[in-house]
Amino acid sequence: MARRFWKIDRGNGVLSLAVSTEGDLRTAFPNAEELTEVEYGTEAAAVQAAAAKPDPIVTPMIGNKVTHATNPDAKRVVVLVNAPSGGPKRARPTINGVSVISGEYAYDRPGKAITVKTRAGNNDLLVTEEF
Repeated sequence: MARRFWKIDRGNGVLSLAVSTEGDLRTAFPNAEELTEVEYGTEAAAVQAAAAKPDPIVTPMIGNKVTHATNPDAKRVVVLVNAPSGGPKRARPTINGVSVISGEYAYDRPGKAITVKTRAGNNDLLVTEEF
């Protein structure tokens, strides 16, 4: 019997892949989509790659004079800054010694550690390191 390849959307971003030798899976799974064997192989490879990817390291930084140095091997570093913009420059948080205001700062493949520091009690930062 011929093999048929399927992608099933289970909702909430959850996808399943299936191979069947009999019948149409759409009778049991209305959200099923039939794929060619090549499409199925591509989808399966993407699922395996996503599963093998390590979880990001997330470091919350709250408070006065908290310092964090990122891993130099990170492929991407995102720093989310929540700090009052009306405060004096000397009270703002820094990224590699440069004073920053509220916002999101992303560094792709930095190749070296990024040093993030809070300088006042009202600075809240979230550092995400993706590998």
